[in-house]
Amino acid sequence: MTILKLTLSTAIYHRRNRLTLNIYDTFMKRIPPPVTKLICIVLFSMLYNSIRIYSILINSETLTIYQSHPGPLFLVISSAFWLAIGILLIIGIIKRLMYMPIFIYLSSVLGVVWYWVDRLIFQKRITAFLFPTIESIFILFIIYLFTSNHVTKNYFREQAIHD
Repeated sequence: MTILKLTLSTAIYHRRNRLTLNIYDTFMKRIPPPVTKLICIVLFSMLYNSIRIYSILINSETLTIYQSHPGPLFLVISSAFWLAIGILLIIGIIKRLMYMPIFIYLSSVLGVVWYWVDRLIFQKRITAFLFPTIESIFILFIIYLFTSNHVTKNYFREQAIHD
């Protein structure tokens, strides 16, 4: 009886581990590290814009009282736009669309351009010029490294070949 119980528990243990390994093989091994880093960058951007929308909606009265420029409505619309772009990028990455590395890089360039247009045109006062410049260059460089990587390009090409 003890031997049967030990054998049965060992079989269940190995079956569970095999199932875990299969889940790992199907989901984690398919996504190469540069693509995983791109997903994390997009998800953090989406999280930032979600928190920004939430805080603007919670503090909209305060922003209206102190006449923040350009105003809470503009801030919510711009954050919602970038949140929608992030959702589209995540869907494209999950579906492994062939042109996603280009779209990701173009959206990051557009994001940096939008940041500087907002900073130079819409905001009344400009403070700290050096750090945002270095940050913008660094973001574009990192996104370029991840999107131009041959592993990333092959990851998106494989899906196009299979379709």
